[in-house]
Amino acid sequence: MTKLPDTDDVVLSHIYNNEDISQRQLVEKTNLSLGSINICMHRLVNRGLVKIERVSARQLRYVLTPKGITRCMTKAVNYVRHAYKQISSLQQTFADTVKTYQQQGRTTYLLGPDNEIYTILVQAIAERSLDQVFYVTDLKEVKDKKTSIVLVWDEQTEKECIKSGFDVHNLVTAINPADVI
Repeated sequence: MTKLPDTDDVVLSHIYNNEDISQRQLVEKTNLSLGSINICMHRLVNRGLVKIERVSARQLRYVLTPKGITRCMTKAVNYVRHAYKQISSLQQTFADTVKTYQQQGRTTYLLGPDNEIYTILVQAIAERSLDQVFYVTDLKEVKDKKTSIVLVWDEQTEKECIKSGFDVHNLVTAINPADVI
């Protein structure tokens, strides 16, 4: 895939989502100047990613070529692959962490906001049979500070745990960046 300026890919994706989009609408959606959009459109046409059709004397229509559609789809597939790799890495880090603490005889608790990461961790518990992880919504639910470890995924919850004297392990900061790049 040929390297394009990031702005070109942004413009291309807006055209992919709406071929009736005007240059002025692209300006609004991208926060680029009209001149920048014009230059970008010329680059996209010259590279064979977009063709311009005249609808009327005052109106143009931008149509993605097969090459342009392929570029958009390739970028989407790469995004999904990268996201999947990040999710898999988080789930593996979580499973490894739980097993390590369980081997130490520690009780593991999961505490944090009900968001996408929480959903990924709950899925990992189900898929990997991590039945010794306890969900809590408040630190008061943690039974014994000395033998417990609280697994978190956000800084605010981590700070609360530390302030309350709990051993805490932030799963997100434990992920090896090389595993998700």
